[in-house]
Amino acid sequence: MCANHYAFPQSCAYGLMGVRRGFMIAPENIFLPLEIWYQDSLGNFNQPKKVFFNGVEYDGTAGALQGITLKDLLESAGVALDDYNDFLCVVGNDEADGGCAQGSTTGLTFRLTGIKLLVTVKWESVHYLEPLNNDVWATLSVRFIPSKQMHSIGTDAHYMDTGNPWHSNVMERTFNGVEIIYESGGTVGVFDIFTLMLAVTNAFVLIGMATTICDALGTATSEQFMDDKYEDDGERAGLEYMLEMIDDKQMPGLPFKVEDLKLRTDNDEPTETYERAIQTLQIQIANVENRLSVLPEDESELRALNTGHMDKIEYRKMKLSLMEDPQALALKQQQQAPTTPRSGSARRRQSLITEIPLYPGNQTIGRGMAGITGKSISRSQLTLAVIREKVRVKSLRDGPGVFRLAVGRWESLPSEKAAVIEPGDKICLRLREGRPGGHEGIFELQYQDELKDVDENKSCTIFGFEVFKAPKK
Repeated sequence: MCANHYAFPQSCAYGLMGVRRGFMIAPENIFLPLEIWYQDSLGNFNQPKKVFFNGVEYDGTAGALQGITLKDLLESAGVALDDYNDFLCVVGNDEADGGCAQGSTTGLTFRLTGIKLLVTVKWESVHYLEPLNNDVWATLSVRFIPSKQMHSIGTDAHYMDTGNPWHSNVMERTFNGVEIIYESGGTVGVFDIFTLMLAVTNAFVLIGMATTICDALGTATSEQFMDDKYEDDGERAGLEYMLEMIDDKQMPGLPFKVEDLKLRTDNDEPTETYERAIQTLQIQIANVENRLSVLPEDESELRALNTGHMDKIEYRKMKLSLMEDPQALALKQQQQAPTTPRSGSARRRQSLITEIPLYPGNQTIGRGMAGITGKSISRSQLTLAVIREKVRVKSLRDGPGVFRLAVGRWESLPSEKAAVIEPGDKICLRLREGRPGGHEGIFELQYQDELKDVDENKSCTIFGFEVFKAPKK
């Protein structure tokens, strides 16, 4: 109190009436009005699309952060207001004023001393799991900052006697609380195609410059640098030359001759060349294929047919149908027709015959059958052995060929060679690949439309004319 207010402050006496401590009830439940903004290079303020805090995803643009409380920040920092502030210790003061003995860690709780929190906002617009998404996201993290002082916003004085302030009692109040400091980090950007092209171009330029500089220094210091770099001692040029001359039979540039590659016996003695051995093997394979073209049981069945001891078993009968164009065939027959006039029925039979019926047993076909009149085709060009529902074709002259669906191309059939065909395959009496007029006498093996008695339809060829057995009366 002051005895003479004109002699202030010498006439004033001070006395401590008492110390009392108090705190707000449940400040952890206070909702913090958080809003996060960022400013771009153009000066525009924007909010993030997403905010991540304590493992929870919030919408940063819809005010969802208003639901975060002080308790959430404290839990993220790993502290509570009821924990003791072991970092606060004022040596020499009373324990009620935050004092403690030398070396002691006794202190007050954070609820009385206050606490300091650091909230870090990390920005990012590049997302590795979503490379095409450039939305701005923010992540909040909280860290406790230890301090050896009270966290207060200041002290105010309250005069108890407002009528005479010089003689009144003064109550000083100090408020301690939670001090929150914010900091930002991270990077925010947008995708720019020009920047990407510039970076890629610079990368290739730097790589090319590095290679050029290294090659220049290496060549200047060593004559064998390029050979050592590519491990090339002249073999590469030799191989390239060999590839260029691979079609030349002399094979220039090859360090050895083809004839030098020979098979050797068990005694290491050279025999025939690899080329000759492969040719021999191909011939042997062709012979085996020809021998296997008709199985042994088919051969015995054919023998039974020729001797008349074949059991009568019904199989679908087959025929050879001429595949040439009917108009072209008629023109060919007209050009090759003899000058001697014939009856109308004879000319009609000649123009309409384009099929050759096949029957079990052996048959010979050639010129004079199904309108085939070419002089280059023999009257005995092929022999056909009909066994069950397949035909063995044997060539009696050079020139015929077969087209099997399983192979998909024409195959030449030399003299005395045979092949087995089935319905759908074709035969040619004379192959003329790439010549005017094309192949001559192309027939397709087909099934007959009507079943006829075998004995009534047997025929033979005499001097080029097909003779049938007289029908039974």
